[in-house]
Amino acid sequence: MSDDIRQKLLTSSAFGSLLSEQKIVTKLEELGWRGIHSVSYPDLITKKVRETDVVGRQIWKRKRRKFEERAYLNLILECKSAKSYHLVFSALPRSAALNQVNDEWVGSEGPNRRRIAQTLSDAGLDAKRAALILDQVNDIAYPDGLMTVHEMRIKAPQAPTYSSAFRETNIGTDKDLDSSVLWKASQSLFASLESFKERFLEYCLEDFSLGVNLAVKRNEDPTQDALRSLSRSISLIELYHPVVVIDAPLWVTTRSGILSPLRSPTARNAGASADG
Repeated sequence: MSDDIRQKLLTSSAFGSLLSEQKIVTKLEELGWRGIHSVSYPDLITKKVRETDVVGRQIWKRKRRKFEERAYLNLILECKSAKSYHLVFSALPRSAALNQVNDEWVGSEGPNRRRIAQTLSDAGLDAKRAALILDQVNDIAYPDGLMTVHEMRIKAPQAPTYSSAFRETNIGTDKDLDSSVLWKASQSLFASLESFKERFLEYCLEDFSLGVNLAVKRNEDPTQDALRSLSRSISLIELYHPVVVIDAPLWVTTRSGILSPLRSPTARNAGASADG
């Protein structure tokens, strides 16, 4: 009986899925990455704990006058099976995305700057002192008008094909978007991506928030401690590249017909399906 169960498990989709993920982790480590199998994260919308299949991590470092700048490069991978199905993509001559860099940096203007301002306000700082700190944060983050980590903010390489839409088909029938394996994998990737960004921001702002609140409670000026903490955080940036690995053949439409599929297993940039 145990041999029968073992044989059935060896041919099961669960075993095949885990084996595929483990092979990707091994390959990442062979290429000098840190491979992490099954990474959990809290979904920011549903608040449920979910997991992404594999994360590859790489760190780039650069010595600066005050702090060491670091860029954390993250490959976020979903490994899926769509056997007996084909993925047909509508080709674009170029990416429709205006910004092909997917990153998070605490020094960014907009929501992140408002988040810093809100922390100062919640701690009880008056508007004048908060404005002074924010002005100095801007000087630290954008010396000479450029973000201080701009040289480490590297775009992903150009893809051989960009797409505005796709169909998942076994030729006889097409899958609806909600039941598409590729679509579900892409949605999972973007949910994990937003969670990773939030976790990184919380990490960057934790010491800053704690220091400001302690200084205010002690009736001390929090300016220098706040700027020192934010300077360290501004020297860090996270870069993200979401990827779907899937065992279905890929086809690309052309004006004259359709290109031959790539040999499986294949991988594609998850962001490409959202270009249009």
